[in-house]
Amino acid sequence: MYRRTQLIMLGCVLLGTAVIAASAYGGIPQPGLILYGKVTDDGGNLLTQGDLVWTFTPTAGGEPLTLTVTLHELTGTGGPYSYRIVVPLEAPVESFPASGEAIPVATASVEYVQECSVVATSIQISQTVIFSTADIGSAKRVDVCADCDMVLTPYHSADIDRNHRFNLSEFLRVVELNTATLTHEYHVDSSTLDGYSVGAGNRIGTPHSGDYYGGADWRISVHEIVRMIDLFASTPEHAYSPDSASEDGFRKGSGDVAKGASSAAKAGISPADIEFRRYVRGGAIGAGASLEITVIISGSTSDPLSAVGLSEYLPEGWLFEGAAQKSLAAPIPGASGDLEFAWYPVPPLPYEFSYRVSFSDPGSVLAGIEALAGEGLYRTKTGEHQTLVPVGLFEVGLGLQDTDGDGILDAEETFSDSDGDGIPDLADVDSDNDGISDQEEAFFDGDPDYNPYDPIYNPDGTDTNAASPDSDNDGVFDPDEIEDGTSPVDPESKAGPVPAAGGLGSVLAAGLVALAGVFGLRRARRTAR
Repeated sequence: MYRRTQLIMLGCVLLGTAVIAASAYGGIPQPGLILYGKVTDDGGNLLTQGDLVWTFTPTAGGEPLTLTVTLHELTGTGGPYSYRIVVPLEAPVESFPASGEAIPVATASVEYVQECSVVATSIQISQTVIFSTADIGSAKRVDVCADCDMVLTPYHSADIDRNHRFNLSEFLRVVELNTATLTHEYHVDSSTLDGYSVGAGNRIGTPHSGDYYGGADWRISVHEIVRMIDLFASTPEHAYSPDSASEDGFRKGSGDVAKGASSAAKAGISPADIEFRRYVRGGAIGAGASLEITVIISGSTSDPLSAVGLSEYLPEGWLFEGAAQKSLAAPIPGASGDLEFAWYPVPPLPYEFSYRVSFSDPGSVLAGIEALAGEGLYRTKTGEHQTLVPVGLFEVGLGLQDTDGDGILDAEETFSDSDGDGIPDLADVDSDNDGISDQEEAFFDGDPDYNPYDPIYNPDGTDTNAASPDSDNDGVFDPDEIEDGTSPVDPESKAGPVPAAGGLGSVLAAGLVALAGVFGLRRARRTAR
């Protein structure tokens, strides 16, 4: 027993040592990022001797990572090359933070200053780079030379024929990478013209140059689609140029850019000239398991718009069904979470755009409407930045929301409960419980504008009053007047008195028969619904 206890204690000590060792090592090792390229001197001669030192310093602070590789000639397509080095990557997890001996890559991208120099020479480069999960197992070419910027990519990945112009098929190819799948993913595929295919797959290679926003992540987002539209639409010839100072390494228009002289600005929050406002219809119990969400884009800019996009985030359990208007980029029916839309050409403003979503839990719809979030984005033809605008309510309070989808705005129905059934009128599909739905009453005259009848405040009303079973207050309920062919909005038009002939028994019998008919009619109506 004593020996067994000793063995157990020894096992615990060894296990504890293993845990400590693992924690010291850091996060989970990932396939590294391969950097390769040419190193040239002042005369453009390829160098194949000497040591190349790489230093990666996090811009947010922290210890730098330094790597050294000996130059030697390497053969390959586009070569010969001078070096090849693997940058170690780690995925930090709980209790296992990054070790400092690798670049940490997670869902959020990390910015580093990447510096490289050849020992005992003046050959060096320095630039800011973004590391993300897209770098795992990928390869990038980075050329190094004396007093030059060889890291600048000369061509955009979408420019298949390498003429610094985008034709329509090249432009639409990038849109396809966004719209072909629910996840907007793409992967490396050497068998295609542009070197990529839609969907998840091989990531050993360089990410698409259109995949830049927040760091490459092997997905083409709406922010990146709006940028592609901007590059394509801003000049008549659809031209672009390399620009190392811009957010994605390119700028609109043709011509060379002096190193460091670009006026391009990184994407960010800017004062909004364009507004995005939302209102929602539907969501009441009994009104169906779908909502119509409308976003109104309005405003103006002194510089014409080149591209407009919209990102909406749906609450859990909501699914995209479709849109009422066409857009260049749109989600696939059945999409959840982020919904991304982009327009080309830019529609005239103000522009009203509607889409429908389904939901699984009617009890949480109102809370979901409150939690619904979105972001509009736009670019201008001569500007070099992207403007982001939160999507707000169309008006303060109930605004243009129509919770029960009956065509009567919540602001008109309010939280009053006309029939006393515990459901507020704004969420009740039959507010007065007269057997005629509010939607039928609001559309009684065939006009979608609700104009309820009120003999005092609105004597010329042409719709029935959804808050009262007797719109014209003439003592006869609206369903009865509709059945009898009289007008429920005219107090002078109503059914005649019950005939007195035949004695009291005949009158009572006739009344009972009529009452039974009314209740039968109401039951039939409710059954039909």
